[in-house]
Amino acid sequence: ERGGTRDQHLGSGRTRPCGPRRLAVMVETETVVTVLSNAFLFMLIAGMAGTTDLHGFRAKLRNYRGTGTGVGCQFFLLPFLGFASVMAFELPRVYGVMLLIVTTSPGGGFSGWWCNLCNADLALSVAMTTVSTIVSIAMLPLNIWIYVQAIYGLAVPLDWGGIMTSVGVVIGAVVVGLAAGTKTPQYKMRWNR
Repeated sequence: ERGGTRDQHLGSGRTRPCGPRRLAVMVETETVVTVLSNAFLFMLIAGMAGTTDLHGFRAKLRNYRGTGTGVGCQFFLLPFLGFASVMAFELPRVYGVMLLIVTTSPGGGFSGWWCNLCNADLALSVAMTTVSTIVSIAMLPLNIWIYVQAIYGLAVPLDWGGIMTSVGVVIGAVVVGLAAGTKTPQYKMRWNR
């Protein structure tokens, strides 16, 4: 070994120790990725919400059967199917926990993008994104605790700061998009490009 460092060839099993400078670069990169991903999420959700107006959004929120069905599927059916898949395929812990986290997470911008692409009910998608994001504050940790505990008997620590940041980004984007779509209806179609 030269200069007190280890070889960093992929597959060699040896890595270079993480010094202060390298750690700072990793932290900066993580911060940049977090900021950019939240900015892109905001733009995606605001663009979707901007193509609808407050009247259409309220009408979809008042459709209790539709939003109730969506919340039921999102937080009861999908997590149970994830649980059943982990059990049926006997997934190792790392893959099983990841699948359970994905299946217990709320829907969001990607579903709105598909609704827009397929000319589906975008106002309903924006309403469901809003409702599922708010409900996820309680249901995400509850579902993860129930299913991970049932399968593996362990607790998964959650990044509450990251969860609350994402919730804030989604709710803020919906508010900004709805306000823009309501106040400037002539620009609705430009919001989602």
